[in-house]
Amino acid sequence: MSASQSMIEVAHVLTSVEVGGAEQLVLQLIPAMAAHGYRGRVICLRRGGALEPAFRRAGIDVDTLPRGERGGAGMLALKLSRHLRQRRPVILHTHNNSPLLVGAAARKLAHVACHVHTKHGASTPSSLPARLGTRWAARRVDQIAVVSAATHRDAVEVDGFPPDHVTVLRNGVARVERAAPRAEPTWSAICVGRLESVKGHRYLIDAVPLIVARHPGFRLAVVGDGSERESLRAQVRALGVEQSVEFLGMRDDVQHLLPCAGMFILPSISEGVSLTLLEAMAAALPIVATAVGGTPEVVADRQSALLVAPADPPALAQAVVAFLNAPQLARELAQSARQRFDAEFSLEQMAAGYSDIYRLALSRSVA
Repeated sequence: MSASQSMIEVAHVLTSVEVGGAEQLVLQLIPAMAAHGYRGRVICLRRGGALEPAFRRAGIDVDTLPRGERGGAGMLALKLSRHLRQRRPVILHTHNNSPLLVGAAARKLAHVACHVHTKHGASTPSSLPARLGTRWAARRVDQIAVVSAATHRDAVEVDGFPPDHVTVLRNGVARVERAAPRAEPTWSAICVGRLESVKGHRYLIDAVPLIVARHPGFRLAVVGDGSERESLRAQVRALGVEQSVEFLGMRDDVQHLLPCAGMFILPSISEGVSLTLLEAMAAALPIVATAVGGTPEVVADRQSALLVAPADPPALAQAVVAFLNAPQLARELAQSARQRFDAEFSLEQMAAGYSDIYRLALSRSVA
């Protein structure tokens, strides 16, 4: 039997492969797991998405369930179960809430050996039927990975996962060679993320006039796309800071853009563990971030970043100005963040952690 034939098959179930943290993580995780004996593919419940070409380039198969005119979670579970019976994976790995519920039902129908689930962020308010469905599914998963201690609390207290089945496994990203520092960065700061309300861009844009009043040459690059694109552009025009904010749209070269900026800003209202935060740490960029979700577990205030309260434009502006006024402080905190990344947040460490979780899940499923 060849090495490829002996690899354990894993089916990762996502709602789609639109740009998002869970999708980006799966894109990096599947190739990294090959070294541990696992071969992955992706199944999308409802549609493909903007990242589908990137998955294809990485040699990862992406299947989308056939669309129907009617049917909710029950119909999706039937479709997924048929797909799983055809593909015959050993491990079903679901990501976030809808795939969890659909996957738990489909796994039972398709007789898949074990079910692993990753909870990527905080629980959001939902209807009573949705909460009951999550609790039903939570009792049927063999092992759960959560990305932070804050997410662990949600998983146990809100979702009802058994505590002894939950493992904290922080996200990781590929190491990058540190770029030589630029004499003059292209942008003073960069913000990378989906243009959605939860990412807090509007508060960062509200902070820009406060920053420009102190540093007229300040320039912010905003990378990403989403439903708030036009409202954020209108906000920039209304504030008269068109010369200070540049929207770059969706980009697949973020790791090359980061060294072109003087600092990284993460203004989220809610967060699991941001992959772009880890990429900024890997690039040794000074970091300003909101103290939400798993972020304070990744970077410590005034040790490896400047952390501020969410939804607080003056606080964001004050932190950015602090770095602009004190380049030595910015360099010291950036270096500390890079050292912490090297010690705890590499892609290799995350892959090894998932290998342990898969082994534990397989042992539970046959116990």
